Amino acid sequence: MAALNMQHSNGNGACETGAELLQVFQTSRRLSGLSESSTLCESDSYSEASSIQGVTHRFVTLFVIVILFVANQACRALPFFIVDFSQHGNEFTAMNKSLHFGTGRYGVLATMGFTLPFFLGSFAGGVLADKMDRIRISVFAGIVWSACTLCTAFATSYWQVLGLRALVGLSQSVTNPAAISLIGEDFPEARATVASVFGLGIYFGGGLANVAVGLDSHIGWRTTSSAFGLGSLLVSLFALLARDPHRQHQAECNENKQSTLLVCESNERDHSQTSLGTPDMLTTVRQWSANGASMMGQIIQKNMRACESNAARWLLMAAFCRFCAGFGIIVWLATAVKLRHPDHLAAFAVYNTLIKVFAGGSASLAGGVIADLLKHYSWGVRSSPLFCALFSGAAAPLWYMVLHENISFGESMVWLLVQYLVAETWLGPAIATLQKAVPLEHRGAAQGVFTALTAMGNLMPACLGLFGPETIVTGLQASVATCYLLSAGCFCASAVCMPCNEAEDKIVHPNNSPLWSRSNSRSFCSSLQSEATSSPSFRSRSSF
Repeated sequence: MAALNMQHSNGNGACETGAELLQVFQTSRRLSGLSESSTLCESDSYSEASSIQGVTHRFVTLFVIVILFVANQACRALPFFIVDFSQHGNEFTAMNKSLHFGTGRYGVLATMGFTLPFFLGSFAGGVLADKMDRIRISVFAGIVWSACTLCTAFATSYWQVLGLRALVGLSQSVTNPAAISLIGEDFPEARATVASVFGLGIYFGGGLANVAVGLDSHIGWRTTSSAFGLGSLLVSLFALLARDPHRQHQAECNENKQSTLLVCESNERDHSQTSLGTPDMLTTVRQWSANGASMMGQIIQKNMRACESNAARWLLMAAFCRFCAGFGIIVWLATAVKLRHPDHLAAFAVYNTLIKVFAGGSASLAGGVIADLLKHYSWGVRSSPLFCALFSGAAAPLWYMVLHENISFGESMVWLLVQYLVAETWLGPAIATLQKAVPLEHRGAAQGVFTALTAMGNLMPACLGLFGPETIVTGLQASVATCYLLSAGCFCASAVCMPCNEAEDKIVHPNNSPLWSRSNSRSFCSSLQSEATSSPSFRSRSSF
């Protein structure tokens, strides 16, 4: 009887083991993409309706991200339009009169109060964009900066406004890396164009902020701040219509991988539950505190790895030169025109606004489209940085003519128009080049560094402030032209360092790009299967 019981027991154990192994095989087969009914990659006909739906979601995401960026720029520029240091200002229309601060404190509020947290947050924002759902990041950031703009209306002191301004800078620093890396993956065939479309938010957001001048004179600065904050909050909530399928796909793959390992180790559940939880925590701790490094040290290391290629470094140097030139123009052009053409200030205000919004926006969009067309017609990945180099170099003499002392005001505005049409074509192609120069898993971090350079570009107007009234025009004329020429050289160096063939993205959502092929799918799923079967627990059960 005992022998029979032992034989019966062994038989049950063998059957149970065989059933579990069969379950492991079936689960691995299902999760690795070999089942015809449960995977996207092995389906011979991924329905046309799904493809159309994927394209629709991509354009919805692009539209939502652009209008969120418009709200971003409008809230960022709002404080510039609700202050008035003239004798006509009053507590109802001027924030500085109501909160009793002068030009010195306003300078800190408008520059360092925003720039410093924006600069530091950009590095962390890029790392977060490589790890988390980028739509959720953008929505959360939008809610924060909208709430801060709304709360500004209820501020009772300068220090409260300064603190809220710092939070606006910190929250807005994470949006650019998240948004640009997402739309770059959504439209891999048109990165320069969609980056240029995204850049339109700078021009339209700045134009929208000009509305605050009219609102302020009628409803006051506090109600104007409330209106901008509530409008931005609605746009942020509207952004929930978008989605980040790439991060969702990565999360699903990680869950599938973990599920496979759980099945393979089902004979030691008590032990496996402990061992599966512990490595995750230990891995997380090691990632952020390896060798005693602080979290900030880890973020710096990730950003350095993202920009370790020579092509990326040269391009970032070129971008820094371009940002210096751009901020120098924004801050000091009005002062220079007042000195050169003091009788045409009203006309300059109108012409300058129209040129910035329409000429700058059109040039930015055209630059992205041209760069993508050059790539499409087999000019290669080096065509974008060379395009930027050509137009940056051409912008130098055009800018020099804008402030030439022997021309009339009308001629100066014509040169300014042409200069904007040439110079503002660089942003989309430059961002697309950066995305090509770094691996897929580091593009968010690289974009974070790119965004941080916008803050460093404020060094240029600060240095120009050292010039006196007699030399500021000449200093602005020469320094901006020099920055254009330096950026052209850096763009050329980046083009030389670019690889001959663009490395394709390794993980792309099936709806969004033909890059996800059946061979890629089998390779990816085979890696999951091989990793699962290589675990010690699986080998021990197979030998049994």
